[in-house]
Amino acid sequence: MSGAQLKWRRKRLDWTQTEMAKATGVTRNTIARWERDEMRITKAMSILIETVYQAAMKEKTQKGGK
Repeated sequence: MSGAQLKWRRKRLDWTQTEMAKATGVTRNTIARWERDEMRITKAMSILIETVYQAAMKEKTQKGGK
């Protein structure tokens, strides 16, 4: 997963970097560095991010969000 892909997912959820960090168990600074492609997102973390994203989108959809 690239930094741009992470940022796109985060923005689709209307989350701040802090909210994404809390959901994935990392710091806000790590999210920022990933989004700027200063650090590589590991395969395991990519899977976790996608899982969190899918669950949050499902919840958002069920609550009537887009």
